[in-house]
This record gives sequence, structure tokens and C-alpha cells, in this order.
Amino acid sequence: MRISLVWKVMGAFILVSVLSVLSVGFFARYVTTQQFGQFQDQQILSNYATILQDYYSQHHTFAGVFPEQRNGPGQGPAFVIAGPDGKVIVGNNRFRSGEVLPGDIQKRSVELQVDNQVVGELVLLPRNNDPRPNGLGPREREVLSQISAAILYAMLATVVGSVVLGAILSGVLLRPVRKLSEAIQLMRSGQTLPVASAPRDELGDVLIAFSDMSHEVNHANQLRKQMTADIAHDLQTPLTVLRGYLEAMQEGTLKPTPERLKTLHQEARHLSDLVADLRTLSLADAGELQLQKIALDPAELLQEAQNTFFHLAQTAGVELRTEVDATLQSTPMDPTRMMQVLKNLVGNALKYTPAGGRITLAAHSTPTTTVLSVQDTGAGISSDSLPLIFERFYRADESRSGHNSGLGLAICKSIVQAHGGSIEVQSTVGKGTTFSLSLPV
Repeated sequence: MRISLVWKVMGAFILVSVLSVLSVGFFARYVTTQQFGQFQDQQILSNYATILQDYYSQHHTFAGVFPEQRNGPGQGPAFVIAGPDGKVIVGNNRFRSGEVLPGDIQKRSVELQVDNQVVGELVLLPRNNDPRPNGLGPREREVLSQISAAILYAMLATVVGSVVLGAILSGVLLRPVRKLSEAIQLMRSGQTLPVASAPRDELGDVLIAFSDMSHEVNHANQLRKQMTADIAHDLQTPLTVLRGYLEAMQEGTLKPTPERLKTLHQEARHLSDLVADLRTLSLADAGELQLQKIALDPAELLQEAQNTFFHLAQTAGVELRTEVDATLQSTPMDPTRMMQVLKNLVGNALKYTPAGGRITLAAHSTPTTTVLSVQDTGAGISSDSLPLIFERFYRADESRSGHNSGLGLAICKSIVQAHGGSIEVQSTVGKGTTFSLSLPV
């Protein structure tokens, strides 16, 4: 049988409150009875001590001070007078003169003083079959009954209050749990639950964290679906070209001319590059991207990238230059992987920088990092596209994508992160774009 968490919380509140009030009520009544009896004993002893002290002052003896004491039901309090050594001076039918009183009975006593001298101790004897010394009278029992009733009412009020408080607190405490359950159900259906407000406690932190996670999972699912569609599209186009040419050549419709073979080679190379890019990303996702790090001068890496693209830049009418800080430090990196990053960034810059523009490869060091940057004076990237450019298969300009798979910047980010660094981009439409790579020294 399924029991709601609300009832469990309320049951816990009720159980704790009932046990608490029962224990408090029991001890309160016990202590009240004891203290009330002790107070009554002291009052009785004080009253009788005054009478006995006056009697001794007049007669200089306690002889004949007590009438016969039976200490039976319905009788008044029973006393004996004892000396400092505990021997009975004036006794009754229970303790005769000369007997030594038990120690526990001597505790219920008061000193009798005449002219500042102790002449004896008045000892109050307990009634037979009554655990209380001297018992309680009807009035005292009535007062104790009223106190007990008040304690009982307080216990009932506490239990009722705990039920109400448990209901309120369970609703407050479990509200984030209900929202979390709702978010899980929505997540199953591919939706997300926005968190308008959350309590500032651990449950609120869990709710916010789960909401953020559900957004990330939903976004990842969308990217996965889009990536699947993009992969299918990027594979379909070259495969269609290859299949069409090969079938036509097989049927004799087309002859295998050098131009057609070149086209087939380009499409096959595009497929190979796409598969290689996908493999690189899969290795990065699995944390298995192998890096062969060496202490490398970043200036040499930038110079190599400049030499690689110098002819293409000159042909396009774009100035390609390097700017290296004098305090540049050697940095551990994989030269092949980092050159792959720079080639991708410089190649993109050349695509979007018009003739007369400039591409600058720069590097400088801080005490903890080395920063490489690729800055161009091209068309720039819109603010809408800027947060998305590192996502897989994203193309800011579909019309100019050509054979670009949309994986280049995603691979750049994965390689830089595998080095323990980070990559950032700043861009202004019409003024240019700057990619900055921060690598630990």
C-alpha cells in the first residue's frame, strides 16, 4: 500500500509530540506531587515545631506533649521527638522511647530550638500503606487533580497543535519534492519545468539543480537529433554524387575523365574528413583524445600557421601577420592538435575577411597562462549566432558553408579543453571577430 510522504511527515510529528507530551506530563505530575507533598510536610512540621518549642519553654520537658498516637486511617499526623543521635525521646506506639530511628525517617524532620539551643528534632512519620509521608488530604488531592487536568489539557493542545503544524510544515517542506516529481514527469516527455521560485534551502538547491539539468538534457537531446539529421545530410550529398558518377560510368553513360575522377576524389575526401572529425569529437567526449604534449614556443606555432596560409591570404588580398609578446613563455601543448585548431580558425577568418582586410595572429603570456588569438577585420558574427558557434553542425552562414561540416569550431573547443584551457570569442558585425585560446603554462 502506497503511503503519501505527507502522511509520513505528519505521523512523525504526531508520534514525536505524543511521546514528548506523555513523558513531560508524567514527570510533571510526578514532580508536582512530590514537591506538593514536601511543601505540605514542611508546613506541618513548622506549625507543630512552634507549638512544641512553646511547650518546652514553659515546662522544660517534652513529657506529656503528645496524646496517644495510633497513626491509623483517618488519624492526624504522627510524630516522635528524637535527639541528635537519632534516639527517640518522646515516642508512640510505633517507636518507643530509647529506640533508634531508621535513617530514611530522620530525613523528614525539623530541629527544635529554645533560646538558640537545639533541644531535639521533630520527626514526621509516614502513614501506613501510603508512599507519601503523611499522605494528602482531600483539599490537597483536589488541587493535584486540577493540576493533572491542566497538564492533560496542555498535552491534548500540544498534540492538536503538532497535527496542524505537521500539516502546514509538510506542505511547505514537500512542495519542492512535488515540483521535482512534476519536473521528472515532464522530463520523460521531453519537456522542462521552469523554476519561478524555490526555497532557499537544500531542497530548493536540488530543485534548481534538477531544473538546470533537465534544460541541459533537453538541449542535448535537441542537439543530438539535429546532429543526426546533419550527419545524414552531410553523408547523403557526397554519397549521392559518388553513386551517380559510378553508376553512370559503370553503365557507360559517362567516361572516367580526369575531371570526373577529381570530383569523385574530392567527395571521397570530404567523407573521410567528416568521419575523422566525428571520431575526434567522440574521443574528446569520452576523454580519450590522445595528446602528445611538448614544451613549445607559441611563436613558432603562429609562424607555421602564417606560412601555411600566406599564399592563400596574398591571393585573397588579405594581410596576414603575427604579433608576439617579448615575454612569451614556452607552453606544453600538442603541436599537431594545436595547429589543427589554428588552421581551422585562420581558414574561417580568410573566408569571411574581404580583400584589403587583415588577420592578426597574436600571443602573450601571463604568470599562469599563455593566450593565443586570431583576430580578423571581416564581416563579424551576429549576437544571435555568437552563443551557438561552438555547437556541432552549427553554420552561421548556410549559403557560404560549402563542404564545411559545421564541426570545426566544436573540434577546436574540444582540443583546447583537452589541453586544460578555454576558448572564447568576441565579435562585432561589420568590424571583425577575435578568437582567444587560453592554455595553462
